[in-house]
Amino acid sequence: MPILGILASSTLVSTNSYSSIATVSVGSGGQATVDFTSIPSTYKHLQIRVLCRSETAFTNDGILMRVGTGGTLDTTSTLWGHFLKGDGASATAGSRSATNIEMIQSSGATSTAGVFGVAVIDLLDYQNTNKNKTFRSLTGVDQNGSTGEIRLMSGSYGANTNAIDTIRFYSPFGNISQYSSFALYGIKG
Repeated sequence: MPILGILASSTLVSTNSYSSIATVSVGSGGQATVDFTSIPSTYKHLQIRVLCRSETAFTNDGILMRVGTGGTLDTTSTLWGHFLKGDGASATAGSRSATNIEMIQSSGATSTAGVFGVAVIDLLDYQNTNKNKTFRSLTGVDQNGSTGEIRLMSGSYGANTNAIDTIRFYSPFGNISQYSSFALYGIKG
């Protein structure tokens, strides 16, 4: 067993247990959404690794995630989210509920050129129809000493136990910028 691994569902998961499912690289002009559809049901968990910048008129932007099943995004079920964030000077915590959930802290158009936010998002037991789905994200953006922040976020798919096979990321304020990258991995059980 390799030395490197992560703790998932109280079990050490080998780094060679990850399989690349799909990668989206945003091209010239940006795009409104990044979608993963027809996600196979052959894995225990999913992980999405993100490098992202948005074209919003802000320094920082929160990129939202919406999930669905059967190839259709769920626009009615509530997603519950919690966050803990810090910017080097202060820390805050809070919660939110909506049909989407913020999972990525991104840089915006007014931030320094070439600055991107990053995130690692886990969707646990995404195919198990006997329990609610849970999400977690470690995300942040560095603005060279000003207005940067890091966030630890968690969320759940409300009272919905449907399997997830569709995921969308988007900013409510503008396109996701060119050179942003979203990589979806399956984690074997």
